[in-house]
Amino acid sequence: SFEGHSNRSAINCVEFSPDGTKLATSSSDETARIWNVDSGDCTVLRGHSDDVRGVTILPDNKTCITASFDKTFRVWNIENADENKIECKCTRVEDGEILLVNTLAFSPNGDHFAVASGDTANIYDVSTRQRLKVLKGHISLVTAVQFSNIGEYIATGGID
Repeated sequence: SFEGHSNRSAINCVEFSPDGTKLATSSSDETARIWNVDSGDCTVLRGHSDDVRGVTILPDNKTCITASFDKTFRVWNIENADENKIECKCTRVEDGEILLVNTLAFSPNGDHFAVASGDTANIYDVSTRQRLKVLKGHISLVTAVQFSNIGEYIATGGID
C-alpha cells in the first residue's frame, strides 16, 4: 500500500500508467501523486487550490493531466518524476469557461483527451491544448468520461 496523501482526505482517482510502472492518485488534499510501483517513491503535483478529482497519464508515460474543483485542469511533465523527486512543472493551465472539472480521460492513441466539466464533456487536442468539441446532452453534472478502446466513441455518465 502507498501512503502520502493527507489524513482524512479522500482519494478521488487512481490510475496506472499505460506501461504499468507508475500509479497516479488524486485527492481532496489538493494534490496528485505519481508513484513508482516498484519502489513506492512518489512525486507530489502541487498547484491546484481545491479537490483534485481526476488524474490520468498519457500513453507516452511522460505527461499527465489533473482535473480539479478549482475549475482548472493542468498538464504536467512527469518524465523524470521518479528520479527528480521534486514538484513537476505544470506546462499548461486552462480555466475561464470551464466549470467544476470532475474527471478526464485520454484517447487510446494519446492524441486527444476529454474533460468532464459541468453538464458537458470537452474534447481537447493534446499537442495544441485547444478545445475541439463540446459534447452536450446531460441536464446535470457529468461525473464520468471514457474513450472506447479504439477511440471512435466517447461515453459519459452523470447525475441525471
